[in-house]
Amino acid sequence: MSGQNKPDKALLEEVASLREQLAEAGELLGAIRRHEIDALIMEGADGIDQVFTIKGADLPYRLFLEKMSQGAVTLNLSGMILYCNQRFSELIELPIEQIIGSYLYQFVVLEDKPLLENALKKSERANFRCEINLSTVGGGKQVPFDLAFTPMLIDALPVICLVATDLTEQKQTENRIRAALVEKETLLKEVHHRVKNNLQVLHSLLKLQEIAIKDPLVAELFIECQNRIKSMALVHEKLYQSENFSRVDMKTYIQSLTNNLLHSLNFISERVAIDLKIEGVLLNMDTAIPCGLLINELLYNAFKHAFPGERKGIVKIELSRDSRDMLRLLIADNGVGIPENLDPQNTETLGLQLVGMLTKQLDGKLEIQREGGTTFTIKFREQNYRERM
Repeated sequence: MSGQNKPDKALLEEVASLREQLAEAGELLGAIRRHEIDALIMEGADGIDQVFTIKGADLPYRLFLEKMSQGAVTLNLSGMILYCNQRFSELIELPIEQIIGSYLYQFVVLEDKPLLENALKKSERANFRCEINLSTVGGGKQVPFDLAFTPMLIDALPVICLVATDLTEQKQTENRIRAALVEKETLLKEVHHRVKNNLQVLHSLLKLQEIAIKDPLVAELFIECQNRIKSMALVHEKLYQSENFSRVDMKTYIQSLTNNLLHSLNFISERVAIDLKIEGVLLNMDTAIPCGLLINELLYNAFKHAFPGERKGIVKIELSRDSRDMLRLLIADNGVGIPENLDPQNTETLGLQLVGMLTKQLDGKLEIQREGGTTFTIKFREQNYRERM
């Protein structure tokens, strides 16, 4: 029994020694936290004592604050400046000794003082960020700053740490970009305006020539050409009138296109009603122009052939986009219908030839139904910009 007690006794002594070391470590840690110890002397592996200065442990952070490219400031909750680095002094153009003890309000432009008051209140509990204009003391100029506020406790004293970033260069760059965008928008608007005017000149020349033509079949060909040119001119007109110079609002465009066709064929407007169902579809110019030409050809074909004599009817126009970005254009009439043996992909009629060509240009799929009139359905996707040579 006595032999077994010796190991137990050694183990108890070792546990007691560990407890003493743990207690000493706890006292040491408490002293460090209470700032009662300036330095620790610890024996190294080589037997040489090493000195670790507790109060000097924050030196790298102080050096970092002094070397950083942004202004660093410590405030009390009232906005008094307790500390600032050299960079903040340079930004405000005032020596550090004259800044410390001042209130940040003194350097904020009058109209932004409510912003600072709000920022100080919010940053007592959480990080806060805002843009405020500060006034330099030396030059008296206003400088835009991004101010990031962070609440902290230093020796149980609540303070707010502030990082100030000069936004002057960023604002200048933004202004240059904004001015360049305005210039490009103006140029683009002028391009659309001139293209529309040039197409309108062509339309007017064809109109004058049409008046002089005696053969009604030839005159009809001129009318068809005028309508095609007008459909393209309308795209540029809508872009010119829009705030968005890259996308066409297809609802207003199709309404204008339909009105133009009815005007050119004024005899049909009294007998044929138009049923428009256009969802909020915006298309780029590469898609809007062939789509507009398609609508022009199919509408003109319906007005011309679907309602002979005094027959009355309805023409439906629908354009929608589904969840997969597939566009669906439908033009249907309740007229006499087209012959069963007529293939739009293989016909001598220029209008229907254009329908096939334009559908191919849109990488679309054309379907025709001949029940209760004629229904053309074209499914396609918006075209990506194709680089011109």
